[in-house]
Amino acid sequence: MPTFTIIYDTYCGWCYGAGPVLEALVHTGKVELYHRYLFQGANAYRMGDGFGTQAAVIDARIHALTGQPFGKAYKRNILRSEDEVLESGLSAQAAYLIHDLGPEIELKLAQALQHGYFVEGRSTQDATFVAETLARLGLNSQRLGAADVVEGTRSRAADAEQISRLAGCQGVPTVLRHAETTEIINLSEFYNSPTDISHLAA
Repeated sequence: MPTFTIIYDTYCGWCYGAGPVLEALVHTGKVELYHRYLFQGANAYRMGDGFGTQAAVIDARIHALTGQPFGKAYKRNILRSEDEVLESGLSAQAAYLIHDLGPEIELKLAQALQHGYFVEGRSTQDATFVAETLARLGLNSQRLGAADVVEGTRSRAADAEQISRLAGCQGVPTVLRHAETTEIINLSEFYNSPTDISHLAA
């Protein structure tokens, strides 16, 4: 029977857009999730440096293809902010903390954080919001920032990067189907009918 690897970053707009497809796949119970921690260092983009304008164009395309909403508060508080930086360290730590509870819970966390960001306009650096979201899912949010959590987060993100590299993928989301061979799944084929992706698990 096939299994799947999903590599994502919570604050990637395309990961948010593909959310219903990823959720349908996760419900098959044959999935391993990896949070990539893509947005860091040189890839931690400051909206005031022009990235906000670029992101608005990309977001419009994502909305047109997937129907996922982008709220007015997001456009006001995030895209038009001079100082907002897209940095996914807190979400990567949160994913690491909750990973052992299973892929459905990890995806619920990602979706809650994505709603906070892309709809409500909560900053990626809003540690209070991330902690509250973890707490609602039954996790000890006080461990955010702990040395072992930071180390574990980076190690798992490095594993995700290695898997992507071996599969010949660069961005996120990446979905790999493992059967007799490993193949890369084109998620755009399922935007209009997300539950159809579950047929790939048969």
